[in-house]
Amino acid sequence: MNKAYSMWHMVRKRCFLLFCTILIANSIFVGSSYAVESDMRDNNLDEKLTYLKQMILYIEDHYKGEVTEQKLIEGAYKGIFEATDMHSNYFTPSEFEELMRDSSGEFVGIGVVVSMKDNKITINEVEKGAPSEKAGLQIGDVIRYIDKKAVTNTNLRAAVDSILGEMGTTVEIGVERKGHDEIMYFNIVRDKIEVNPVRYELLKDKIGYIKLTTFNGKASKNIDIALKGLTTKNMSGIILDLRNNLGGSLTEAVAIADEFVSKEPIVHIERKNEKRKTYMGTKEKLGIPVVVLVNRLSASASEIVASAIQDTKSGIIVGTRTYGKGTVQELLTTQDGGGIKLTIAEYLSSNGQKINGIGITPDVVIEQDEKELRDMQLEKAIEVLEGK
Repeated sequence: MNKAYSMWHMVRKRCFLLFCTILIANSIFVGSSYAVESDMRDNNLDEKLTYLKQMILYIEDHYKGEVTEQKLIEGAYKGIFEATDMHSNYFTPSEFEELMRDSSGEFVGIGVVVSMKDNKITINEVEKGAPSEKAGLQIGDVIRYIDKKAVTNTNLRAAVDSILGEMGTTVEIGVERKGHDEIMYFNIVRDKIEVNPVRYELLKDKIGYIKLTTFNGKASKNIDIALKGLTTKNMSGIILDLRNNLGGSLTEAVAIADEFVSKEPIVHIERKNEKRKTYMGTKEKLGIPVVVLVNRLSASASEIVASAIQDTKSGIIVGTRTYGKGTVQELLTTQDGGGIKLTIAEYLSSNGQKINGIGITPDVVIEQDEKELRDMQLEKAIEVLEGK
């Protein structure tokens, strides 16, 4: 990350870029009266930024602990967004890269999911057809070496960053595997990995089941694949499981809702100083019974889909009241390679109801001990489809 010629110029330049980007994103109109007001605001902002400069200099000169100029600047950026809401943030370049990778649903790597287990970096999932599977990595393998460097068990983020890389390059992974006395080494060529958030199967009585874990950039494509796959098996009804799905892309939510509702409103978006925008369904209904499973961690995009299906009477919602996140965030890249996520709109359900802070009440409410809840909700969904 490039440092500016002086701390003051860096602060002013980056803050100026940050605020200008926000203004442009929200379509503020320029006129003679606004220009005067803008000049006054600039003067006030210059004065406030002077205070910020003085505080940063004071901390650098007197703070007893370890801190860098860059950390102080990043802290100032993050502080701006803490004054807004919990969903608006500033991201450092590395944080923003990770966020965009998760949102897009694709990255360059080897196709494994790792986590800390018993203080060891352990492989939890091996993506089907990915380079990791082809090379022979297995679930349960403990990563000990990456490119001949010993892995520090306390630094999961560093291990993940080392595994990711450029397309076509090779990474050597040394793993400890149960039943093997020596470290096993695998040379794996990195490739583009698509994260499929959809799992589907045919349950008893030809009831289709689709589990959607997140609304990333690959969600609607894989929902379409799942629906077509289940349709060829003559499913009699379908369960869409959105439990523990915290949301994601608005575009993906609208596309997925369109698979289940008819040519009716899906969601309404209200931006500041703009007319309400309505997203309409474009397809016909599936023509079979639909049940959507939700819980208290079904949020945002999940609530868009669930409320559209409920309001248009395209299906039955089963579970517990949803989270209640009814706001839309916009992602923008900043000059330093980082990014911002800002709340720029609120969405309303198909029939115009507010969801933010309220959530969706299911048609069939099932409240139960958390350990028993999952199976009970699925059983109830099957009963609804069977007409019991």
